[in-house]
Amino acid sequence: MSWRLLFGIFAVVIALGLNLYLLSAEEISSSEQQVRHSKSVEDPLLDLTYVSGNRESNFKAFGLDEGEVKQATKRVGDLQDLYADRLVRLLDQAPEPVELADDLCGTSRGLPSRYAAMHFVVAEKGGERIPVDFRRYGGFKRQEWSFVATISAVYQEVELREDRQEDATRMGIAAVLAAQEALVLDNRTPWGRGLAPGTWSWDKVESQFPGVHERTIKYLSMMHLTLELARADGGICGN
Repeated sequence: MSWRLLFGIFAVVIALGLNLYLLSAEEISSSEQQVRHSKSVEDPLLDLTYVSGNRESNFKAFGLDEGEVKQATKRVGDLQDLYADRLVRLLDQAPEPVELADDLCGTSRGLPSRYAAMHFVVAEKGGERIPVDFRRYGGFKRQEWSFVATISAVYQEVELREDRQEDATRMGIAAVLAAQEALVLDNRTPWGRGLAPGTWSWDKVESQFPGVHERTIKYLSMMHLTLELARADGGICGN
């Protein structure tokens, strides 16, 4: 038997072995993905009801502390007194009613309404993401920044995890408002999963990103009122 024939047989054996290894690795990877998928955690806040009587309990569910709950509850009341009638008209006159209803009425398969409302009531100004001013609000049109922001990825990372934290919503919303999705997805402080103290820390969010605390409370208040109006009798969710 010539050396060339021996070399050819050897090459075939090596190739077959390599292919078998790659196939087995792919099967293991697929199996691991199925296990991870089967262990996915459902959002515990999907059944929240957005009515005025549930404001305090919902804000607590979002992870706000006692002082923040009082602040947000008062802000919603003030917004309602000043802008409720105008917001109802703007909801009815939305230029993209189907997309708006999907996001605010809980019918979208992507994001829950508490996150999806950001598409419409958070604007980007000077590189910062800021809740809109209802006094000058032009209407419920989706904001350009939201088309490229990875809001869904942040939501999945902070809310749909086995070790979900009690203030996951507060932290997730703050991450998007601070335009820090990358830190969340890289599991870095202050949105990390590490065992070291302070890896996941609202205090560090406040200190590292000045102004985000106020914007988070303002957004959650505006979002709650918007969902209340959209889902009320005669609102866009009932039309």
